[in-house]
Amino acid sequence: MQNKVQLYIEEQRVDLFSDETIEVNSSIQDFRDIGKIFSDYTQSFNVPASDTNNKIFKHFYNFNITGGAYDNRTKKDAIIEINYLPFRDGKVYLNNVKMRNNKPHTYNITFYGKTVVSIKDTIGDDLISQLPYLNNYDHEYTDANVKNGFQNGLDFTVGGVSQTDAIIYPLITSKKRLFYNSFTGSVPTNIDFDGNLFNDGTSTNNGRGLEFTDLKPAIKAIHIIEAIEAKYEGIEFTRDFFGSNTAFSNLYMWLNPKKEEFNHIDDNSSDQPYLFTKKVSDYTSTDPHSSISMSTSGTKITINTLLSSWDLDLSFNVDNATAAYKVIVRDIDTGNQTITEGFGNATELNIYDIVNGVKDINLEIELTSETSITFSNLSLDAKLTTFDGTIRDKTYTISGNASQQATFNIDVEQKAPEMKVVDFLTGIFKAFNLTAYYIEDPSDSDYKKIYVDTLDNYYADAVNNRLTQTITLDKYVDINEHQVDSILPFTDIEFKYAETNTVFMEHHQETFKEVYGNAEYNIRENLKNVSTGEYNIDRGPKYNIDVPFSHLKYERILDTKIGGGITEIQWGYSAGGEFNVKDTSASPKQGDYESILIKPLLFYAVRETSISTPIAWYNGSGVESLTNYYRPSNTNQSGNSTTPAAFTLNFEEEFDEWSRQLSPNSLYEKFYKSYVEGIFNPLRRVFKVTAYLPASILVNYKLNHQIRIGDKMFRINNVSIDLTTGKSQFELYNIFEADIV
Repeated sequence: MQNKVQLYIEEQRVDLFSDETIEVNSSIQDFRDIGKIFSDYTQSFNVPASDTNNKIFKHFYNFNITGGAYDNRTKKDAIIEINYLPFRDGKVYLNNVKMRNNKPHTYNITFYGKTVVSIKDTIGDDLISQLPYLNNYDHEYTDANVKNGFQNGLDFTVGGVSQTDAIIYPLITSKKRLFYNSFTGSVPTNIDFDGNLFNDGTSTNNGRGLEFTDLKPAIKAIHIIEAIEAKYEGIEFTRDFFGSNTAFSNLYMWLNPKKEEFNHIDDNSSDQPYLFTKKVSDYTSTDPHSSISMSTSGTKITINTLLSSWDLDLSFNVDNATAAYKVIVRDIDTGNQTITEGFGNATELNIYDIVNGVKDINLEIELTSETSITFSNLSLDAKLTTFDGTIRDKTYTISGNASQQATFNIDVEQKAPEMKVVDFLTGIFKAFNLTAYYIEDPSDSDYKKIYVDTLDNYYADAVNNRLTQTITLDKYVDINEHQVDSILPFTDIEFKYAETNTVFMEHHQETFKEVYGNAEYNIRENLKNVSTGEYNIDRGPKYNIDVPFSHLKYERILDTKIGGGITEIQWGYSAGGEFNVKDTSASPKQGDYESILIKPLLFYAVRETSISTPIAWYNGSGVESLTNYYRPSNTNQSGNSTTPAAFTLNFEEEFDEWSRQLSPNSLYEKFYKSYVEGIFNPLRRVFKVTAYLPASILVNYKLNHQIRIGDKMFRINNVSIDLTTGKSQFELYNIFEADIV
């Protein structure tokens, strides 16, 4: 029986050929390409160049049409129906127009499924640092804020919703090497380094300990998902996996856009500001002069000399500054800036040499320091020297609080690591073997959202399908012919993170001859004949699943004092190379490895409370002991010898750095094993069958449906359907009793 197919482009019904084959291909995860995500159906077909279709495509063949021409650079919203029942939402792309006798004959178009269009086309090459929603988490980079984020996490309210621990400061350093030595006698030189986290009980701890500028923030991964949804219309994910799933709920991304600390200034950096800055505003003239006209707006100063030839010098006075500073005067119009070191009052800056002509000068003045400083009583003196040597002065005071502070704001959007949004999503999907599809059923509470969950959960969700979880095809199958193939597409699968050459990672590789966290599933090795040493199968191709994130091995610190034990402190280190003593004369000494800029880092954050080996926190003048902190981890929780952590970020079984026990619940074990090892089962086969499906099945089947033929059960690997005839070419693989939903 012929089906009637309807196609609508931007709500306009398209004329179709009566004998045109309209075929769609569907696959959710192909065993030949298990790392592919966002797979969906695409197919090209022809439609006639009728009057109706010429209007829809705006006579695309006629390039002389201007103003309302059809733009084929963009895909258009489209809907396919079968017998007026919804089949698929998607997009249509116009490929070409075939001409006959200089007249249009057919338009060739491609129909794309909604999921692939929504994700790839909408997001494009945008970066995570281009997600404005992330600015909801901006905050001042101060000792108090960082310490609070380190101990408790920072809470935010976004859109009226309270978000707990949205930002934390995990114990990961990019420069300072941390250790713990609780020796309390006269200080040996080998422990007198600033990275010693032990508090010796003195008021300053001899300058040792963790400082807030050693740490960088991390944002909970769900808030990056929310930022993606906030920016891109039509992209909203279900919370099946992104909700309360404990494999995702305490996953964070480290905000590490540069390899050094935020307050690091590169060598030869006289033109760079320091970390802590204050843009000066609130100017008030106290010494008016007719030759210098000035106006202010926020931080901008506009000066008009009113003379034809002049030289302008500014003196910027800072009273009661608590540390050295720089004064930067920046020409807003040209970007040119003058930077002068300041150590007290009366910092003089020559801004312009002899300049001819009356002109407005738009300036901005910024006070910047290596450390968080306070100051008061700022004033600005503008001295104008004319061509004849006459000097005219004008002084301005800066009103406001008597005591002010130079602070640093964390702009979360700009502090995000350099990574494409689509790569972030792809990485999450590959790590946890997630699947996605666009929900087209208007009766579904998540209608028009993108369903996201693990592949195992997706198949288990078949119980909620309209046609129940199983479709019986006995009466629709063409019994004249079918084909049975081997399913073995490759014999090795390698799961890899981005290369991360940090101290701990390189030490692990040198010691164990393998990359920590990576894994390889080798079916050929698993089937090796132990008695003969021969392989039972030939070697096939290797398949790589590459995740674009860095991966760190963390260290649970030992007390290096003689007889010292293990501490309750675990840290991460984004540094490598050789250990370098920076300054042998400094007290305390500074020694560390070279900072390394790693790929974006995901980790679990576990809050430790009431630890028995407190962390010395040094604020520049005094020290206190902290007993609560967020430790970075590859496991989502603390495990022990009887109950390992429920999830890890390692692809294979590794020792958990914290519990020092094997952590078996790897990414492979939890998210890949059942599918991959099922594929490699020697009894698994591929069945290629043809069935002629009625419209009632065509508009309701899903790719997680189980297929029953006779007494055998199958899953769909892919299917190609001719919508007009219902002829369906299935590629199925058999499943066993343990797999049946």
